[in-house]
Amino acid sequence: MEVGIVVGPIVRRVEQSSAAVWLELSADAAVVGRAKPLLGGAKKARKQHVDSKLAHTTPVGGRYYAIIRFEGLQPGVVYAYSLTAAYDPGEDVATVKRVRQKGAALPLKGYAINGELPAFRTLPKGSTEPLRVAFGSCRNFEGGYDEKEGEDTLALYGRMLADMFERRLTNWPHVLLLLGDQIYADDVPPDVREAIAKHRARRRKAGKRVPDGLKNMALPDFAELDAAMARGQVGSRRAGTGGFQLQDFEEFALLYQASWNDPDIKKLFANVPVFMLPDDHSIANGWNITGSWMQQALGDQDWRTALRGGLMAYWLYQGWGNVDEAAAIAHPVLKLIEHAHVGDAIQDLSKRIDQQLDRTISAPVYFTVPSEPPIIAIDARTDREFAAPVEVRGDNGARLTAHTHPDDRMLGPEQVAWLERQLARHDTPIVACSLPLFQTLIGDRLLAQTRVPVSEQPFTITKQSQLDGHEAFVRENDAETWFAFPDSTYELLRLFSTRKTVYFLAGDVHYSYVYDVVGFKLEEPYPLEAKTRLVHAVSSPLRYPENPKRLTALIEYGSEDKLELDRATGRYEVALQVGNKEHPLRDPFGLPAEVFPDDKVKNRYTPLNVIAELHVEARGGRLVWLSPQADELFEVTRYPSE
Repeated sequence: MEVGIVVGPIVRRVEQSSAAVWLELSADAAVVGRAKPLLGGAKKARKQHVDSKLAHTTPVGGRYYAIIRFEGLQPGVVYAYSLTAAYDPGEDVATVKRVRQKGAALPLKGYAINGELPAFRTLPKGSTEPLRVAFGSCRNFEGGYDEKEGEDTLALYGRMLADMFERRLTNWPHVLLLLGDQIYADDVPPDVREAIAKHRARRRKAGKRVPDGLKNMALPDFAELDAAMARGQVGSRRAGTGGFQLQDFEEFALLYQASWNDPDIKKLFANVPVFMLPDDHSIANGWNITGSWMQQALGDQDWRTALRGGLMAYWLYQGWGNVDEAAAIAHPVLKLIEHAHVGDAIQDLSKRIDQQLDRTISAPVYFTVPSEPPIIAIDARTDREFAAPVEVRGDNGARLTAHTHPDDRMLGPEQVAWLERQLARHDTPIVACSLPLFQTLIGDRLLAQTRVPVSEQPFTITKQSQLDGHEAFVRENDAETWFAFPDSTYELLRLFSTRKTVYFLAGDVHYSYVYDVVGFKLEEPYPLEAKTRLVHAVSSPLRYPENPKRLTALIEYGSEDKLELDRATGRYEVALQVGNKEHPLRDPFGLPAEVFPDDKVKNRYTPLNVIAELHVEARGGRLVWLSPQADELFEVTRYPSE
């Protein structure tokens, strides 16, 4: 049987002496790779090719995945690579030699940027050259439902790199960080829906359950909000921004397949090392936003199927490849994927994912890239720990359920301990996260209020609908980023306070900005004083409809003293006022008011589709944001400006 490529190849984890290439194939196969030096390194090294380890596909749901691992490579060298696959229906083709004799070369010319084959570059040795990191988030590859979706920045970035191929050693990024929402599982484009419709028709014909749509994720006892919700005024009757939500593993796989098969994306991913973090739209809008959300979802058959399928797809398409082989073998989910070569693994993997969802196993999403300085990628989505929902007493003595609690945590204790160890290894680390640490004053003020204890609320709570109204606000407004977890925000700043400089890279919010804080002092209830320089940069979105009006309101008119509460329901209302230019961490944490020491920066914020680059060398870092204009990328903002 002929073996073909379905998705990929995608260059994943690279180190100084190793590299991994991921792909999805059309059939069971044994695969080997060969890497030949092209550029960089010693002349002697350029004459030697390196064969990969033998890889077998892992069958999951009738799909076939593999990672090809190269070892014994030279630092800072560009290697062209070829892949050979032999059809292997459980027969275990035992050696690299037999695969080369029995198999056929996979057609990779269409993935090459120059020449016949694609190529990757290993990480350079130590700090011999500036580290170049490209980063971005939020790519709805067809732009969503809005006709003003703009151009695909990620695809244009691949085209731009192709145009500067001759400067690959000096201008290309060493790594590409995709910081969340690589797909929009709740905003599915029409052409992918057609493939999904066929899949659902096959399931119905086979007598399997196919729900018309996932059940509404608003709390079930929102009686006073039902009419508004029916009119679409509060949330959505279904999970998605566009009302169409993926429902099982195959549907998620179809969306990944469509998203990553654009010709420019294929070339980019086949030639630049890619590391990925999940965020909510990888599975569902607002996934894991509160403890009540997760309790509802896990208690519903259709929602559990969607969460299981989406998380399974995350591990196969994004998570498998972020870490090296040793870490994968020690990981409860990736170990199963690494070794499941005979028979379809979907049932075993489903059980393992259920264990992750029920938190009976620890399945870390976080990882470190061994660059210089290191990139520490933290998980702000799957590792949350919720004290709520919890029973509380209303002011009239009634027993009520609070959906948020001050003890809710963004990061679990195991990840916090891991992060502290990673930060201790370098004075100027790069920390990557799907969610911004801080945004605007008005935004962070709102977020910090979402987990205020019931007893401290500035209004009387006597009935459940007030706490349900608060939960509705949290869900409707995506009030879930760092300031919605104040103790975790403090914990992160405490860890940063031991370092000289921290570069914090994030996405999520569909606008881009940078803050540069030099030294900060936190006051009660979070006393802390530090001399750390914190450079906080956000690049978002890669492709999504622009919303400049919302951004303008947040930036130009936000004011801390215009946060108002409806005392009857406990829901928040925001009045906007001209004139706020202060630092978003000033209240409640007491940081300096200076936002931008450099007033020559072209754009403080931009709602454009963008991708950013961070260049770090001994004398400091430089940030550049690139945005499309007439099918090309142009610099729209840099920091510092000179």
